[in-house]
Amino acid sequence: MSYRFRISFFLGFLLIGLLSGVAIAEGINFPIFGPIFGPIDATFSVFTQPQAYQLKATSLLNPNQTIIAFPEWKNRVSAISVSRIHLQKIGLLYSQVRWILDTDKAQTTGVTIVDDCFFEMPIQDAFLFFGKKNIREGVGFGFNPTDFFGEKKTVDRSRREEDRRVEREGDYVVGMDAFFDKFSVSAGVCPRIDVGQSDTRVFAKATVLLDEINTDLSLHYLGSSLSGVGYNLSSTFGDSLVVYSETAYRYGISSKKVVALIQDGTPRQYKIREEGHTQFVDTVLGGQFTCSDRSNVILEYHYHGGGYDDAQWRSLTDYSQYSHDLYLKNTAPELMKSYLQQANGLMNVGKMRQHMVFLRYSCPELFDRTLASVAILYGLADGSCVSMPYIEYRYSDTVIAYLSLYLFSGSTTSEFGLLNWDSQVTCSMRWFF
Repeated sequence: MSYRFRISFFLGFLLIGLLSGVAIAEGINFPIFGPIFGPIDATFSVFTQPQAYQLKATSLLNPNQTIIAFPEWKNRVSAISVSRIHLQKIGLLYSQVRWILDTDKAQTTGVTIVDDCFFEMPIQDAFLFFGKKNIREGVGFGFNPTDFFGEKKTVDRSRREEDRRVEREGDYVVGMDAFFDKFSVSAGVCPRIDVGQSDTRVFAKATVLLDEINTDLSLHYLGSSLSGVGYNLSSTFGDSLVVYSETAYRYGISSKKVVALIQDGTPRQYKIREEGHTQFVDTVLGGQFTCSDRSNVILEYHYHGGGYDDAQWRSLTDYSQYSHDLYLKNTAPELMKSYLQQANGLMNVGKMRQHMVFLRYSCPELFDRTLASVAILYGLADGSCVSMPYIEYRYSDTVIAYLSLYLFSGSTTSEFGLLNWDSQVTCSMRWFF
């Protein structure tokens, strides 16, 4: 499917939705398609989101801030359109589109992202769907091993954990959901497309409700270059406690990049290579306890078998330290600069090491219309962590503001200590229409 065809399809889809919305609002019937339209649910929101970073004077990956120019601030202005167009006796058209304008001191860039744009048609107890869809799976908050379609996707990490994945670019898919008494199955395929989807993926899911023991169980399968099988298990105990587990076994071709020493000379010769064939387990064990005042505590342990083990991490930090030291000594500076640039490209902070703990305390009614929480992501392997305070104020049903902080700590060779900044602050205000 060509890029031009996809753009034309989405513009046409949005145009039909806009025309039908005007038609219903004004009581007009278009002879061609007006009578088939039922209710239309649509929301439109605009928000501004300035961010500021406290850059380090120097860091292992960016000595004296000379390798990569990180901005000290940036501002994002976005508009988000969500529509549900009901077609009488036919189905539902659903779309979510984001228009984003990013500005920093160097440049301004704009992008349009289609998160969802799919058609859903009922067939007895099932629904056939096709188009672009943001498929989200998992019961965890800090980590989701079975969220196969979320890998390498960009999300807004200044948002609360349960809100981040809602506004995320989807995948082109054809599939079906079938529902039975206390049981459901889903299956589909995401075909390879030249722009955006480099691999054909097949997926399936079966979900069962075990009411007798207050438990939900789902089984997941993904067939791709890096395939996976997994499960989600969630059990409720009384009115306050939920215990859950989310696990995936992955096998196939990994895109994880590791550092290899090719020649131990002066200067050393390194190579960044892909890990290749692999198999590993990715699992989360967690629980949520809710107090009588509706405040709650979430605790999760995450074992990420696909992350860097101690030896691989030591190779990465030795590579970075060696490049950093020789660069400052002006020994083969261009080569050392290229090494450090490659090391920066490997960073995926919060998802790199194998043993992590996520802890969050949340108070949804701290004050009138005010929600507050503080979360901590702690690396068991190196003792580094990031603290994430968050406060949200709902001025009205149509105006929401929030303040989010990221405070990083750890040694210079730890996962959170490798970053080029010590902290970041994000403010946001959103208007709904």
